[in-house]
Amino acid sequence: MLNKTLPDTLLDPTAAAAAARFCEERGALADALSALPPPALGDPERTTRVLRTVGESFANFAVVAMREAELRAELTGVPDVVVRVPGFEHDISDVEALAAIARVLYAET
Repeated sequence: MLNKTLPDTLLDPTAAAAAARFCEERGALADALSALPPPALGDPERTTRVLRTVGESFANFAVVAMREAELRAELTGVPDVVVRVPGFEHDISDVEALAAIARVLYAET
């Protein structure tokens, strides 16, 4: 079982291109967003920093997701079943949370 796996959307080339554009064209994008009618985003400098941070964060997570996908591919040949369990937004600390994991496990097999 692979626990707390990253979503495959991090491997999507279209999403990666959008994230790269956030970094490369952040100034122009921030200016365009701040020119929108209220409630506009306001300070273009702050928006520029946010766009860069979002783009760089996506790229960093994409690297980890790619490595995770490579490891998953390597592991698929070893055990009889490889199951992915996504990261949940809350701790797994009760029966209801365990049931959520069971639903994921059942759907994967």
